Amino acid sequence: HDDGVNAAVFSPDGRKLATVSDDNTARIWDVQTGQKLQRLEHDWNVYVTTAFSPDCQKLATVSDDRTARIWDAQTGKELQRLEHDDGVNAAVFSPDGQKLATVSDDNTARIWDAQTGKELLRLEHDDGVNAAAFSPDGQKLATACIDNTARIWDAQTGKELQKLEHDYWVGAAVFSPDSRKLAMASGYYTARIWDVQTGKELLRLEHDDGVNAA
Repeated sequence: HDDGVNAAVFSPDGRKLATVSDDNTARIWDVQTGQKLQRLEHDWNVYVTTAFSPDCQKLATVSDDRTARIWDAQTGKELQRLEHDDGVNAAVFSPDGQKLATVSDDNTARIWDAQTGKELLRLEHDDGVNAAAFSPDGQKLATACIDNTARIWDAQTGKELQKLEHDYWVGAAVFSPDSRKLAMASGYYTARIWDVQTGKELLRLEHDDGVNAA
């Protein structure tokens, strides 16, 4: 790349690697040969998350240029450009690949139709949103926010199911494989594990400084 590299992710079949950089590009590489297959251009730096669709056919990227973009991972063609009102921090495909969730400094998470680019749901927060995760069964979306909360939403209706309070900003969210627990990482020295159905805090895991991921 021509500037710092922020993240890398393998395609689900392990044959490709996508990297994103402050040089305003994402690039797709052949894992076996190291050959650059595609160079995908944004108008500003490309952030720390990027996601292949489950079938490996698409790649989603996010940028401070206020867009998330969906690309054809084989040809590099831009398929969809999804507009926010501020920088976009993360994108994640639903387990079936039919939807894409994005989160932004514009205080929203949004769920889009990954085929058409139509906005399906807009989920409102009180500050910028850092991260999102679909549950493995695809029924719920968790979001992590600067407003000191994580929230669990019904991914079909947009109904807020749980609001999980932290003492500081929340930077990451991940569901357990059975969709019953949610782990969150917070800037206030803790990771926490919650019961998804009840919103009860099950465990608090202490660190000596801010926690960035789980």
